[in-house]
Order: sequence, then structure tokens, then C-alpha cells
Amino acid sequence: MGKTDSGAEEANAAAGGAAGAVEKLGGPADERVGELVTAGNSAWATAGPAERLAALDAAAGEYLERERPAHTRRAYAADWRAWEDYTGELGIPLYAATIGSLVGFVRWLEVARGYAPATVERRLAGAVVGLKQARVLVPEHASKAAWEAITRYEERVRDDKEGVLPHGRGAAPALLADDIEAIGKACPDTAAGLRDRALVVIGWTIGARDADLSRLACHEIVPFGTGYQVLLPRTKTGRNDEHPVLPRRTDRPALDGAGAWEAWRDAAGLTAGPALRPVDRWDHPHPSRGLSTNAVCGIVKAAGRRAGLTVTFTGHSMRHGMATEARRGGADRVAIERQGRWAPGSRQVDAYIEQVDRERDNAALYLGRGGES
Repeated sequence: MGKTDSGAEEANAAAGGAAGAVEKLGGPADERVGELVTAGNSAWATAGPAERLAALDAAAGEYLERERPAHTRRAYAADWRAWEDYTGELGIPLYAATIGSLVGFVRWLEVARGYAPATVERRLAGAVVGLKQARVLVPEHASKAAWEAITRYEERVRDDKEGVLPHGRGAAPALLADDIEAIGKACPDTAAGLRDRALVVIGWTIGARDADLSRLACHEIVPFGTGYQVLLPRTKTGRNDEHPVLPRRTDRPALDGAGAWEAWRDAAGLTAGPALRPVDRWDHPHPSRGLSTNAVCGIVKAAGRRAGLTVTFTGHSMRHGMATEARRGGADRVAIERQGRWAPGSRQVDAYIEQVDRERDNAALYLGRGGES
């Protein structure tokens, strides 16, 4: 059962008082957390254990919120606004985290807002994060029921032959190895062409997001064996301990991310700063500026068109394609999650694996083979 509005207000007031107490120890939240864990009893002679813990909770929450990427904060804020609108329209407590409120939110997003399943999933995840940030207990059975409601919605959308239900844009199509090879062959032998090939091959090999490539710096691509390791300091999931590898591919040069990086780096004369940069009409790489996330997506789309590929790929196609192609090649889910920095047990990886496994292990492939030795 979630807290009521009054209960949440009391909790927030207590946290605010604790945060005020923490302010006495220093400035920004990260400094206050550091001081709290090293100060010892001398700094808290008049405070009891509960007050100390509340102060540490308040400072830690502020610190984690500040460290979250800006685009993630904006997404969560939009999700929480949807939750506020929902609870306001239905006249239920803002901080109610029950099976009825969460499943009702899923249905409200579908029926009242007309959102596609992917958007409903996004909004639910953000609302749950907002509730937890407000120190509301979200029961596991309620959360599971809400995700089950989304699954039922996805099934109805798949069965909707008349196109009545909102299908959304759908998943980004997967860039596969043959597509990467075609794109590489179509890239011109210019600085811009070498940049485009490096962006696509590197992005595909490490399962990059658009934002990963737009922020990537030269010093974050470091020698590793015969290839390179890409040190991504921050990811959407916060999984920074698993840095993907750019292996050198002599078996299939078109998929050689290490070689693609070296060709672009040497042509552009890169030694520091952004690893992927705009190139002007005279084929001069920008001396200091990196690409925007929109530019990364645009380059992937343009590269596909230039190669004559009939599917319209997006930036996320590289990430989708890495997981799909790796599974087809025999990689297990742990290796795929590590290379793509997915959280363990990721629902998205489940979807990619299931898609490949259903093609490879389809029962129909065994029909008519009963008499074979």
C-alpha cells in the first residue's frame, strides 16, 4: 500500500529537515555525502541515529539526481507529469502505489491518451521512479501487474489487423552485418566518408546509443589487445563497469571497428577532443566540436540511403543490430548485455534474443525430418 498525500508530505518534511541539518556540514550534495560518511560522531554529537540516517538519505538522493544525465531527467519529469495528470483526473492520492492505481495508469495512458505500448512502458517506468524518489513503497505484485497489463496491450496491438489501436513507430530495424558491409563500401574515400564509416561500424560494434557517440572523446578509445576498448564514462543505465571492446577483425575487414577508427582518426589528424566531428563542405573536420545526437542519427540514415538499402535505419538500429547479430553468431545473453551495457535481465535483450531464437529454433524447421538418420 502506498503512502497517502499527507503521509508523503510528512516524509518529505522530515527529509527536508534532515537535509537542512546536512547543509551545516558543507556545500553541494556530493560533498555533503562525503563529509557525512567520514565525519564520525564528532560532527553529530547532538543527533540520534535516525536523524543521521535521514540526513544521509536526503543528501544521497540529491546527489544521485544531480548526477543523472540531463536527457534522462527530462524524460522522468515528463513521465511524472503524466502520473500527476492521471491521479488528478481520477481524484486519487498522488502517492498511491497500489495494484489498482498502477494498472489503472496503464489503461488510462492507452484509452485516455492513446499512447502506443512503447510510450506506455516509458511512462510507467518513469512514474515508478518518481514514486520511489518520494520514498513510497511500490509493492512488487503491483508493479508486476502493471507490466502484465502492458504485455496484454502489446498482444492486442499485434492482433490489431485493422490498425485501430496506436502502433507507434515500432522498434528500430536492426542493422546487420551485410548492411554494415554495404554501408562501408558505399562510403566515399573522403574525410566525411571515413567519418561516416567509423561512426556506423564503431556504433554497431559496441551497441552504442546516439548520445554515446556524440559524447565520445579520443582519449576514451584506448588500446586493448590488438584493438581498442571504449571507455564510456556514463551510460543511460549507469553501468560503467563494463566497457565495450572494438576488436580488430581481419576475418571480415568491413566489420573492423578498430581499423575504421584508425582510418578516420589519421585522416582528421585527431589527437584529443571529440572522436566524431562535423565535416564541412570542403571536407574539413571541425577542429573542436563534436556531433549532436540528432546528427549521429542523421548520418546513419544517410549512410543507409547511400548504400541503396531499402530499410530506413536510425541511430538505435546499430544497438538493435549488434544484439541480434551477436545472438545469431552464438553469443549468450551475458556477453550481449556486457558489450551493450544493458542491465542484467534486460527486457529489451529478452526481445532481441527471442526474435533470433524463434527464427533459428523454430519447430517448423523440423517438420518432415522424422525419417532422417
